[in-house]
Amino acid sequence: MATTEQTLIETAIEMTDLGNPVLLRCCNAWIRAHESALARGVNPVSARLRANEAYRNGMPALSGADNIRDYIACVAHGMVVRTIIPEMGTRLLYAAQVALSACNLGKSKALSPRRKP
Repeated sequence: MATTEQTLIETAIEMTDLGNPVLLRCCNAWIRAHESALARGVNPVSARLRANEAYRNGMPALSGADNIRDYIACVAHGMVVRTIIPEMGTRLLYAAQVALSACNLGKSKALSPRRKP
């Protein structure tokens, strides 16, 4: 039997308007992992932890501006529906910020004229 919190998480994931296919991939990974673990008789707390890990594993790599934006969307959504704890979410968002800065730095260097030595 699922706890109220687990039911709320599943409902929040299933009821969210997921216009972003990457976010949908993360949510579907969570649902599949959770249902699979419960079907195998894993206790509900462990099933949720495995599902949370599956959600994070479904997030895109921090490479390229589009992937970074999708990654941020997945982290933010995961924090809202409690698949990512706030402490971890903060670290993940910081990693995204650093990656986006590096991405933008690469663009600005490519656009700036080279100085002659």
